[in-house]
Amino acid sequence: MNPTTKVAFYIRSNFHGQDRMASDIQLLTEECLKQGKKLVHIYVDHGYSGNDMSRPSLNRLLDDAKNGLFNEVMTPQLKHISRKTIDLLHIVEDLQASNVSLNSPGSNMDFRKPIDLFSIKILGALASFEAALNDAVDSSSAEM
Repeated sequence: MNPTTKVAFYIRSNFHGQDRMASDIQLLTEECLKQGKKLVHIYVDHGYSGNDMSRPSLNRLLDDAKNGLFNEVMTPQLKHISRKTIDLLHIVEDLQASNVSLNSPGSNMDFRKPIDLFSIKILGALASFEAALNDAVDSSSAEM
């Protein structure tokens, strides 16, 4: 049990994700309890794209990380943080500079290790690719 680990959750959903958000919070809560960590805050950006860095809760989370309110961020999937590789890497660097780790249940990665930092670049590239595919599908649907 690690009672000194203070955790913040970050969840982002697009416009149709209300049910998904509830299940994400439940998943993260169960993981947090299982690991004996203390939840201190839940940051939610509902209705924002993962391509948009102007998200109020994300910006508040980064400010709170700098102020030492928690030492770990848990998110259901890395694409909740950002769908742009460069933005994801900047966020990870900001969190690292604040001695805050990033955890996504099931990833078993420590983003302070070089191999896991490499993995986040690959996962970020996949999230960017997925977003581009979604945009292409949306554009072709609008043209019909």
